Amino acid sequence: MHYAVTAVDVDAMVCSASILFRSNVALLLASSHGTRAEEDTATVDNLILVSNIAYDEGEGIVVTFDLKNSNAVDDDGTGTGAYWIGLWPADYDPASLPSPSPYWAWVCSGSHDATDCDERPSPGASGSVTIDEDSAGSWEWPLTCGEWRAYLIASEGWMPHYTSAGASQSFAVGKSSSCEEQRCNAKDWEDDNDRIPGHLPPEDGAAINRVAFSSCYDPDAQHGPDLWQHVRGNFGRSGEEEEKRGGLVWNWLGDNMYADTNDSQAKRDAYDAARGDRFYSEFGPVADPRIMTTGTWDDHDYGMNDYGDNYECRQSSQNEFVRHFNVPETDPRHPNHAHGQRAGVYSSYMFLSDTGSPGIHLINLDARYHRSPTFSKYGACAGASSTMLGAEQWAWLEDELGRPSEIKIIGSGTQILPPTHRGRDPSEYCAYDGEGNTFDAAGFRIG
Repeated sequence: MHYAVTAVDVDAMVCSASILFRSNVALLLASSHGTRAEEDTATVDNLILVSNIAYDEGEGIVVTFDLKNSNAVDDDGTGTGAYWIGLWPADYDPASLPSPSPYWAWVCSGSHDATDCDERPSPGASGSVTIDEDSAGSWEWPLTCGEWRAYLIASEGWMPHYTSAGASQSFAVGKSSSCEEQRCNAKDWEDDNDRIPGHLPPEDGAAINRVAFSSCYDPDAQHGPDLWQHVRGNFGRSGEEEEKRGGLVWNWLGDNMYADTNDSQAKRDAYDAARGDRFYSEFGPVADPRIMTTGTWDDHDYGMNDYGDNYECRQSSQNEFVRHFNVPETDPRHPNHAHGQRAGVYSSYMFLSDTGSPGIHLINLDARYHRSPTFSKYGACAGASSTMLGAEQWAWLEDELGRPSEIKIIGSGTQILPPTHRGRDPSEYCAYDGEGNTFDAAGFRIG
């Protein structure tokens, strides 16, 4: 039987799916994370200050800047517009600030409009911008409770991650009492998808011979319906021809929207915006005839950047995932499952070949819900006892791998082979347990 596997990066981001295919055993591993783009790192000696160390929710954040380091001037000739101020949670890595920024403004205009930014700044240029409701980027205004920093960024174009050219001291937003009340802000479970087209979940036993992968979905980065029209034209046929060719499953691999927050309403709004996007709703998987859709998550739809089991809103986030993908109550991921909700969004589907025998076995892992801290700032390091999946999911995976099928496809929201990437010193990772021990041995086994 012929099978088709396609990887799609919906918004043309560098954060593309990586696939490893091994025939016979036919194991396909897919991930939402790409390799971090190469960036020019400026010497961080620019002065960035915020006016206060604590702000009320909804209060504008006044950021002053003094561009002492002329080397931070972007060399692409774009001028003053290549400098902007962005706000990120204070515990984010300044060398790898995720895109898009929650809140931002150009230093030349104090807004998102850089029309008049046509001159290069001179060394020592200074000024201020106010980050407020007009500065909202990937997050809605006002800022959520918590600790934040302002960063100077010297880049005009979109990048998957930005490197800070200067950072402010951390500042708090919201009074401690109100923040405590909003620590998770979980919504009561409700299935109110009627106002926005819903996904069609896959079914065990469906005749499927095509699986497409996608990840890192920012609806605003789309420039037209070309991608989804291509999907419809080449993978989403229906009727008599579809019966001959077999069906398609669309599999999301994480960062299916961007909402780094504890606020479940904000996550729901981001999911709704992704699903209700003009091009996605008219031509994508939710358009008629609907394409079966499932997936897993990564950090920016699950919780926050690089979060794992330290994320305190895991269950409410899972509920929003279930709602977005229209997962039925018969699925153990659902909060109303008869035997109780299973912790984590991992799942599997066994699809049939054209002969009626087990064909594609699609397995999606959850590499966030039970994940031990990656770095010490996220919690106590577990060393060699660190886990990505947790004991229950590992046992489940072993059982799934034992089921007979023609092809097994395993989807993951994080990199498949992270030990081989030496962008950091291994000792920075919580799982590192010393030279020549289990961390190094795992990398050597991979090759």
